[in-house]
Amino acid sequence: MATQPLAEANQQLWDETLSRLLSGYTSGLASPLADAPVRLDLSTITVKRNTELENRVDELELELSVWKQAHAVALEASERSNKAHNVQVASLNKQISNLDCFQNQYPLILCVINGDENIFIRELLVQGQQGGRAAAQRLTKSIAEYLSNEDVHIFGRLSFWIVVYYNKLELEDLLATSKTCTMEQLQGFFAVS
Repeated sequence: MATQPLAEANQQLWDETLSRLLSGYTSGLASPLADAPVRLDLSTITVKRNTELENRVDELELELSVWKQAHAVALEASERSNKAHNVQVASLNKQISNLDCFQNQYPLILCVINGDENIFIRELLVQGQQGGRAAAQRLTKSIAEYLSNEDVHIFGRLSFWIVVYYNKLELEDLLATSKTCTMEQLQGFFAVS
């Protein structure tokens, strides 16, 4: 590497500087050069360690650049994949909107209600058939509002089917025990067609 000649030059410069500094040192030593081997060892070790650290920094910088490049490639591939997915979704949505079978038919909205878990309010149940009609209108209105909020735009005519499944004996017993409505009112409520 190019750092080897530089390291040798630095070591030589370091050795010369230490020799000059310590040659002026004369306080109690027999000779200022008596510590020369220790100084040179210290100099050699310091320069050697510095060279090792510089090499390690070079290795880490190279490794970092490799990781940055790999990250950039992965990010680019992800963006390409995401764009391709969005193009495919848009294409499928366009194909669906252009299908004649959906434009010539009336969509069906099917609402299935668990009547054992969800009991209609008393005010509607006691009205019998009229209450059943009012409940159906409220459900239809709520479903239409939901579809509108979900940005589902259906042009033309819609068909709503509302089906309530319930255990007749248990529901009749529960409503009779709680005196919510009579059996005739309940039958009228569910007789709406």
